[in-house]
Amino acid sequence: MNALQQMFVFAGAALCAGCVTGVDQREELDTGGPTEIIDPCRSLTDYEFEPVEDFELGIGRTFWVSSDGTGEMVPIPGREPEASAIDGGRCGISAMALRMTARDMAIYGGAFGISFYPDGRDVSAFDGISFWVKTAPGVGNTLMLSVSEQHTDEYNGGRIRDGEPFCLENTTDESEKCDRFSAGVGMGTEWRFVAVPFSAMQQRGYGKPAPFLDTAPLLGFQLGFETGDWDFWIDDIAFYRER
Repeated sequence: MNALQQMFVFAGAALCAGCVTGVDQREELDTGGPTEIIDPCRSLTDYEFEPVEDFELGIGRTFWVSSDGTGEMVPIPGREPEASAIDGGRCGISAMALRMTARDMAIYGGAFGISFYPDGRDVSAFDGISFWVKTAPGVGNTLMLSVSEQHTDEYNGGRIRDGEPFCLENTTDESEKCDRFSAGVGMGTEWRFVAVPFSAMQQRGYGKPAPFLDTAPLLGFQLGFETGDWDFWIDDIAFYRER
């Protein structure tokens, strides 16, 4: 795993104040009881999508996977991840999804994501990133979604800025470090649709403050998970916008 991919993994994901959770699956019922699942398969007619990966071909094309080198993780880091069949399918529209399992992650955890190098991808016409996700009970239930753009990527950000990077990946000066825009994502044990707006993403405050999050172009995005045990599914990753 290179230094750039190491930066995509981070501690503190479980401390998820203000996490984004499923937005189109659960409703509060006026029954005095707990939140109930109404219809996890209802049509998402309020959104338009530009698909990134649906995993229906059995592989996460151009995706990378990394880990801290401890414990065991599937898919194997360093390869394009293979997808798994969903038992019974999902909502009659999806048969395959990416399943990530990890045991005894001890240093900083793992991550997976996609890069749009070298030119990036202009997604300024979209509101954010969406996907379907669920987790097994008794394991980690918080992911961190981070994006890479010209202010938070030394190498390709520097190329876009004519060779002058805005931040530095490997420096002892903390005030110059690259600090990616991120948002926490909470998972439940049933499939839920999650839409994370770019406007909800914030820098974590340890590096160089960026003037804004630049999505024209976006250089990539990644989902990170910290130490411990994990078993979750993710499907139908896309850029979205509200109609």
